[in-house]
Amino acid sequence: MDKLFFCIQILLMKSKKTTSKTIITRLANNSIIFVISIFLAFILFYISKDTNIFQASILWINDIEKIQENNWDIAYKNTDWLLDIFLSDKLLLKDYSSLSITIVYDYQSVFINTDNISFQKKYKINFNQSWSITISFDDLKNINSKESFFIIPFSWSVKDILISEAIVKKWNIQDSLAVGNLSIYTEH
Repeated sequence: MDKLFFCIQILLMKSKKTTSKTIITRLANNSIIFVISIFLAFILFYISKDTNIFQASILWINDIEKIQENNWDIAYKNTDWLLDIFLSDKLLLKDYSSLSITIVYDYQSVFINTDNISFQKKYKINFNQSWSITISFDDLKNINSKESFFIIPFSWSVKDILISEAIVKKWNIQDSLAVGNLSIYTEH
């Protein structure tokens, strides 16, 4: 009986060592998980704070077909208070040196947020009137025509903002571009 009692005591001592190892291992794993979750929370907070990261738009196949069918050089659509502007492949193949796009809007019903504009290229903005802005680009190389050339956030009425004019230059030659509105074809 003493031998049995002695064996039980040895087993209990081993199990105490095993449980203390298990507790330390679990505590270490939980601490690592906690630190990683704090790190991921900060990343998520940073990403959600800068919503410009999420602004991206692509053309649907029917949009590309509509641009080609109508021979548009520039197409735009108004969705979710974003003005997305796209350049056609045919325009980009012509190797123009600069591009100016004039946007007209009803200043009483639309507010354009020029602080959060996202572009593929560097730009300059000229405020012509209280109802018109012109955005100019000097570099048209390496542009992806399937993604938004630029996105302008605005608020209020979707129907009160449009592109009125687009002009390209190559040396001293200036051409007007064909501009189309894709929103008309996607509204239901």
